[in-house]
Amino acid sequence: MEVDEVSVATYVVDGDTFDVAMGERVRLVDVDTPERGQVGYSEASYFLGQLIYGERVYLDVDDVYRYGPYGRLARAET
Repeated sequence: MEVDEVSVATYVVDGDTFDVAMGERVRLVDVDTPERGQVGYSEASYFLGQLIYGERVYLDVDDVYRYGPYGRLARAET
């Protein structure tokens, strides 16, 4: 695994997006979970929170897109 940045997950937005201590919003590349109001949103958000909230995350910058369509950093792995 290539590591480009290391930070701590400080907030979980939903099942595929979270904030890190370095002040960026991160979107997991190739992961698509339900959005707010959709079936499965709570479960996906809870799962990601249990996995990474307060933990050090190792971020691999996406080789194709640094930022996704909503201005979030596009990252391949945590």
